[in-house]
Amino acid sequence: MLLFLVMANLMLKEFSTLLIMSGSSSTRLLLLFFIFLFFHNLGIYVGFIYCLFEFTEYTNFDECLQYIEDYMIKHGPFDGLLGFSQGAILSGGLPGLQEKGVALTKVPKVKFLIIIGGAKFRAPSVVEKAYSSQIGCPSLHFLGEHDFLKEYGKELIDSCVEPVVIHHPKGHTVPRLDDKSLNTMMSFIERIQNDISENKEEVQSMS
Repeated sequence: MLLFLVMANLMLKEFSTLLIMSGSSSTRLLLLFFIFLFFHNLGIYVGFIYCLFEFTEYTNFDECLQYIEDYMIKHGPFDGLLGFSQGAILSGGLPGLQEKGVALTKVPKVKFLIIIGGAKFRAPSVVEKAYSSQIGCPSLHFLGEHDFLKEYGKELIDSCVEPVVIHHPKGHTVPRLDDKSLNTMMSFIERIQNDISENKEEVQSMS
């Protein structure tokens, strides 16, 4: 089963992120709220999408890809994707699907990924399209020592050209960051900010 529900979106500054979350409990909704506040403080345009789907069997998958694209067209443009859990699985697969012309064909190319507790798709029909080549955009991965998806998360990291990895001692959760991890995350965000600003300047100079 695949279900996407738009939770909220907030216009901020600098660059934008489409956040894809997963789960069904009130804890997940609370996590959404705290991450929303966190990115608000960083000045990032965040679009929240709440999703629930099975790990190996996907119903209405094409319809859900179309829903995400329609949302991005209506509320974007978005520069990157941030996903947690099954939302991270989807986020990690979208750049490859976009590259293959399977998804997000009417929106700008995904420029970066932030993956929290993620993994790769398992269904062969999706795998052959999503990971036929390495994921070329910069990516930041949060990998929990006791996360049940840890080994699968490593597989996704190995599929990325430019992965930055933050290890934490917890399980399948959005972790509290120590100073070192926070600096790593902020360095990644600043790098993305600079890259996007430079690209915009290049486009403006050519026009």
